[in-house]
Amino acid sequence: MAYSQVSTSDVSNLLQKIIAPSVRDIVDTKTIFFNILEKNMGVQKMPNNTFYQTLRIGGTSNIAAVTEGDTLPNGKPSWSQTSTPAKWITGTFNISQQTLEAAKGDPGSLVNSLSAVTEALKKDFVKNLNRIFWGWGNGVLAVASGSGSSATTITLNNRYNNAYNAAATCTFPTEYLQVGQTIMVGSTAATIATIPNSYQITTSAGISWSNGALITQASGSGAATDEPMGMRGIIDDGSNSGVTSLQGITRSSNTWFNAFVDSTSTGLVEADMINAYLVAKKWGDPKYIFTNYKLFKEYGSLLLSVKRSANTEEVLQGGFAGIDFAAASGLVKLVLDYDAPDSELYFVDPESMTLAELAPMGWVDMGSNNLIRITDNLSWQGVFYWFGNMSAINPRANAIMTNRS
Repeated sequence: MAYSQVSTSDVSNLLQKIIAPSVRDIVDTKTIFFNILEKNMGVQKMPNNTFYQTLRIGGTSNIAAVTEGDTLPNGKPSWSQTSTPAKWITGTFNISQQTLEAAKGDPGSLVNSLSAVTEALKKDFVKNLNRIFWGWGNGVLAVASGSGSSATTITLNNRYNNAYNAAATCTFPTEYLQVGQTIMVGSTAATIATIPNSYQITTSAGISWSNGALITQASGSGAATDEPMGMRGIIDDGSNSGVTSLQGITRSSNTWFNAFVDSTSTGLVEADMINAYLVAKKWGDPKYIFTNYKLFKEYGSLLLSVKRSANTEEVLQGGFAGIDFAAASGLVKLVLDYDAPDSELYFVDPESMTLAELAPMGWVDMGSNNLIRITDNLSWQGVFYWFGNMSAINPRANAIMTNRS
């Protein structure tokens, strides 16, 4: 009886023609910063996997109205150079030789097998990419609430170190954690065994940790990972995220690389939003205000209280909804993103930053087939990746309001 032979090259065709376009499509429509930020705007790629930007940070110093016969002043503009390292973000799946063998008589079963694993990959890749782009470069997924000694149950605060509160917390402590995931608890590697609720995990073996230990993603070898910079680190002056040095620039002595930060602990007030917008507007053109759902809902309620429309509409591809925000100098959209930090609003000028990209999203190129043979195992692996970083050009064209309720 004749049957069709399924080889790794057949799998390669499926990866290239079926899976990769599907992953690319969902990233383009669901990860907000791939929609609004240009790629490699104003950055120079170098062979050392680093992006460099030359920025004019001060005006020409020799402009003056001199009297007749007086000496003309000398001067020049001020310049500075920043550097952004490229970072890897990867998503992988394995397919066993047995699956390849089982598909020999029915190529459709191979498509079904690949579709199942890649559907999960698509969603998780997108979710983590959006989390990373809202972060501040340290890969924090959660924070330990309390210490433990040779224990397996860890109580968590969320990644912004807020304790779990179903009514007040947008980001739950376990939101970015999964059963079977290898994590770092402080400096100790552990594997998540169970997630019994929204604020606790158990590990497969007893470990010790201190109060406030950071929970981060670990590599396959149990080492710490190295994530790209995100919006929370860029739109700051170092006081909110702790990123006191950005792209080689020390913020305390270079105020031109700081965003406006309003950290007043108070309820949401429209006058404060107008002030933050206008401060950023002096240096750029903020087009969006991003926030999580509680402040998005609060702003809608504020509009209703002053008899203005709070109707939402899709303002960005992928279903991102927005409400009009009118300031003295223009109309921008308040946009809902569930991965945005709790209790914070971000006033964003898309032209003030760029996605510095060394390689576009795609499968690791293994030549004639895009599968990697796993050593000492009858399995193959596909690796989908993005190689780049988020890079600031003009942080002060943006603003942030924190501690809002």
